[in-house]
Amino acid sequence: MKSSKSTGFSLVELLITMTILIMVLFIGTMAYRQYSVYWHKEMGQFDEKLQTAKNIVQIHSIIKNIRPHMVKFEENVWGHYFEGASTLIRSVTEHAISQPGNAAIFELSVVADGESRTLVYREKPIVESPFFNYEADHQYTYEKRFDFRFDELQFEYFGWRHVDEYFTALESPDRFSQAWYGAYSGRDSMVTPNIIRITIAIDNRNSLLEVPVLQFIPEYIQNYGQGNE
Repeated sequence: MKSSKSTGFSLVELLITMTILIMVLFIGTMAYRQYSVYWHKEMGQFDEKLQTAKNIVQIHSIIKNIRPHMVKFEENVWGHYFEGASTLIRSVTEHAISQPGNAAIFELSVVADGESRTLVYREKPIVESPFFNYEADHQYTYEKRFDFRFDELQFEYFGWRHVDEYFTALESPDRFSQAWYGAYSGRDSMVTPNIIRITIAIDNRNSLLEVPVLQFIPEYIQNYGQGNE
């Protein structure tokens, strides 16, 4: 009788095969870990950029809808309610966040939060309580902290230094023109700015956003300037 030979693997072949398999699994695991870390990092950056974009769109909407609103500062002293500094805006917006479609007195300010800075929005809808007399401090009823990281945030204002320059420029355009200012007062100028520029610094990169503001109505200024209410 002829004896049959075994066709199985030898111990050496089995050990070599297992060694190769372990190496393949090790390389695959390391590659997966690196890709997973990269993916989570990219997704985190994407989520952060998306949240920043959403916040900037909302800030743009607030400023774009600033309404020229006349108030009495003192007896026979009227002007537009607008206070602008490098890190602060107080005015009236046509679209409140807490009550969409209604106007609101608002304050948008950069607030120090430890070592970081936060942009804080506060408002008080004026649909139930008309706003005609100036008040330095308002009891705001709604607050929102914009959840995005930035190094610096500054406001600048483009408009007339005073309403008299506006009326003079209508007859003599070469005499006066609008300019950029680091601060702007509706009480001192009697008008609101025409453009507000926002400079946002993130990771040593500056982004500029220029937002046109609703124009003031000259007839209102002339009317209130004569002491009429």
